[in-house]
Amino acid sequence: MIDTATKILSTLSKRGEMTLEDLAKSLPRKFNDHRDFYPLASLLSQGYIEDSHALLSDSSSAVRTLASKNQMISWRLYAMSSAEQSASYKGHTWSVHGGSETLKGQMLALTGSGYLRLEESRVRRNDRLFAILLAVASAAIAAYFTVLFGSNAAGA
Repeated sequence: MIDTATKILSTLSKRGEMTLEDLAKSLPRKFNDHRDFYPLASLLSQGYIEDSHALLSDSSSAVRTLASKNQMISWRLYAMSSAEQSASYKGHTWSVHGGSETLKGQMLALTGSGYLRLEESRVRRNDRLFAILLAVASAAIAAYFTVLFGSNAAGA
């Protein structure tokens, strides 16, 4: 089973970039609130995904630790994922002014770090598959020789 963070990175890698609205639709919904956005918020705060609105919310004095930063980002993403020009959630408000830009239409894309993390995940997966294949092959060969030499010893 693929974890949510790797799924997000893979989706962005395949599509190049996506709107927040489209990416939010692909997130698994367990709670139907900001908690569903924690994997995406974590990827944003770690620099794996570009976020054009990060500078607006990260300058807040309320953002002190990584945990509170991730919480603030998840609130923002949840509120903005279905908003046009303005969004409010948990006492915070985010807005965009001018033009046809919308909050839910903000584009998100992988950064270089995001591509590296995704590639590391693929390499680890391939290494695990190779190790499993090697273990099964070794067990089958050992069983074959045990049966082969065991029957010769019993017949002698």
